[in-house]
Formats: sequence, C-alpha cells, structure tokens
Amino acid sequence: MKLSQYNYVRKQKDGVLLFNTNNRGLLRLDSEFAAKYRELETGRIDSLDDFTGALFANGFIVDDGIDEFEALLVKNLCSRYNESRAQVTIAPTTGCNFACPYCFEAGLAALTMSGERAAAVARFVSEEFGKAKVLMVNWYGGEPLLCLDRIAQLTELIRGALPPECKYEASIVTNGYHLTERAVKVLCDCGVREAQVTIDGAERSHDLRRIPSNGEPTYERILHNIKSAVDDIGITIRVNVDADNSADLDGLLIDIDRMALAGKVGIYLAMVDDALGDDGHSSTRYLDAKAFSTVESLFYRSAIELGFDVGLFRGSEPGICSAIALGSAVIDPEGSLYKCWDEMGCSDKSYDTVDAPRFSSLNSSRWLRYVPGQEGKCHHCVYFPLCWGGCPREALEGRKDMCGPIKYNLDDKIDLLALQSARSRETSAGGCL
Repeated sequence: MKLSQYNYVRKQKDGVLLFNTNNRGLLRLDSEFAAKYRELETGRIDSLDDFTGALFANGFIVDDGIDEFEALLVKNLCSRYNESRAQVTIAPTTGCNFACPYCFEAGLAALTMSGERAAAVARFVSEEFGKAKVLMVNWYGGEPLLCLDRIAQLTELIRGALPPECKYEASIVTNGYHLTERAVKVLCDCGVREAQVTIDGAERSHDLRRIPSNGEPTYERILHNIKSAVDDIGITIRVNVDADNSADLDGLLIDIDRMALAGKVGIYLAMVDDALGDDGHSSTRYLDAKAFSTVESLFYRSAIELGFDVGLFRGSEPGICSAIALGSAVIDPEGSLYKCWDEMGCSDKSYDTVDAPRFSSLNSSRWLRYVPGQEGKCHHCVYFPLCWGGCPREALEGRKDMCGPIKYNLDDKIDLLALQSARSRETSAGGCL
C-alpha cells in the first residue's frame, strides 16, 4: 500500500489539514497524528492499524497496483462516452440586448432561429440524442430570453419527439434583464429548473460593464428579477472578473444579503481572459491566474461568512466539459453544429448542420479524441484532479501555460472548505457545537 499521490497537506498551528484532491476528502490531524502521517511519507505501509485503516478507508492510502493518474483518465473516458446522458446547447438567437466589453461574441451577426430551422433542430435532437435516459437542454445565446416564444416552440417539438423513457431537463444562461414573471412562468412550463445569471460586481462596476443598448442601469432590475424568480427556478450568479471590477465585489454580496438571497442563490467567480484573442477585447484589463486566485479566495471567504452556497471546486468533474463528450452538441440559430459554445458563430469551427451531422469530421473528432493533461506536466501534479489539465479548447489551440487559479490558492480553499463544513455543522445543530 502507498499514500495517494493526490494527498495535499495544509499546515496549521496545532497540526495539519489533510486534503485529497481526487476525492475531496478532508481530515484534520492533530500534531500527534500529523507526525505519524509524516512517518508514512518515508516508509512502506505493510499493514493497517486504526490510523492507517482510516486513511485507507477515506482514500488517503491506496493499493500499490493502482496508477491514480491512469485511473482518472479512465474515469474521464467513462464520463464522456456515457450514452445515458446527453447535453445539447441551443442558441435561439445570437442577438443580445447587452454590449459587454469582454464578450467573445462581439462582432457576430445577430441571427434569430426561424420556425423552419426550429423544426429541423428538434428533429436532429430527438434523432441523435433521444436514446439517452436523460436529455439536458441548455438555452444559450446571445440572450435567449429575447426569443422566449421560440424556446417554448422548440421545447414542445423536442419533448413531443422524445420516447417516454427519455427524461427531459433544461437550464438557461441569461443576463437576467428579461427574467420577468411571465418569462419565469414560460420557462417553468418548458422544464427549465436552473438559470445562470451574470452580475459583474457591485452596482457601479456592473452598470459600467453590463450595458443595454439604451445605456440605462441594469443592476437593480436584475437583482429584483432574481428575487422574484428564485423560488421557482434555481439561480446561480456568475461574476466575470478582471482588473476593472476585482476590487468591487463584496458590495454585490452585501446587496444580495440585504435582499435575503444569501441562502437561496449559488454564486461563483469566472476569470475573464483573452484566450480567444478577439480584438474586441482590447479594452479589458485581464488578471492572470495568480492574481485572480487572490481575488477568488477573499471573495469566497466573504461569501461563506454571509451564508452563501459556494462551490469551491466548481468545474472539476471527470468529464471536464461537454465539448469533449460524445453525447453533446452546440446549435446556433442557423442549425450549424459545434462542440464548444465559445466557437459558435465561427463557421470554420462548425462540424456541419442539423441536416447532415458528421461526428467524424475533424472539427468534431479533435474534441472526441482529446486526452486531458499535458505530457510530462500533469502526470505527477497534485492539482490535476481539480483542474484536469485546463480548458480543452485552450489545449487544442496550443496554449502552453494552462495552470489555473487552483495552483495558487488551494491552501486558501482547503481552509475555506473547513470553514464551510464547520458552519454547516453549526446550522444543522441549531447553532450549538
């Protein structure tokens, strides 16, 4: 037996926090047990006592014959080629009522799906993915709520064409401006149970970045829309972060807490970067991974202390992202097919249309053949189960430095995980330890 290569030791004054990046196990060891653990790092583990038995049971010790890195790659393949679940992202429009300075879709033509295309999209989805046990449809854009009636039409067509044994689920990515009571009712009727809404920091920063065509402020309207919708649709707030708004984030937490939403919505930060190399991004001042990691740690500490639901290791699932999964597709308003939604609208990245899908084309197969982890760099890296080698699109485009924020703030996140667990125990015990 041997210690897992994914054990990470976080030192504390009275011992250590032992964290396994593979299974997210967390153990607090006092100074006595911390010393015993250090002894295990230099010797063989021939038998199990109470201490090593507990480590083995929780994945901190593994059998000698296990190659943990290879096991993760197998888990990745199983997730990606699992035909029981399919995920389709549909953009009924590439038009948007906002003009955010960092948007990768800047400059794309504002196209809206016709009724004829909608029928073809529904046929494609049901024929290609209807054999799955669960079909997840994600409404995307542009701003999908500009085409609420088309969403309703597509939902009816897709649901009507699916076999009874295929469960239909749906979510939406929206700027929240048109998330009105009517929109929420229509979305609920369409099976939408989750919504991601972007708010970029406190009011001042947000209103400088999330800009509608009429130039009016959007912050208060979006917050009130979230408050009205949250009892019917699960809301996760995404905060896009760069150097221009990184110092103006806690005000958002305070406002959400003031509206009694802290325990009702999820929230996470996303790093705005220039990986797409779009000239339209030139006005944005990007943070590198190290600088972003500091902002992220401070923000999540404030969020946890206010009672927010924070996913500290968001995006670390074995499948990495739907772009490299067999049962996935991104469909634009004209019915063109893509694997990655960041490539939508770039005709040279499409692998054909809903009328003639070619999953063996280069634009599809390069995603399906993708192997996570850079050669010689990720194999022995303790962070690998949390980052999976970075974004597949960036890897396929030849980006070399793909190490993310977790490389710089894992110590902080382990502390925050311990804090979040402690607060959860306090809540479940009615505040009594």
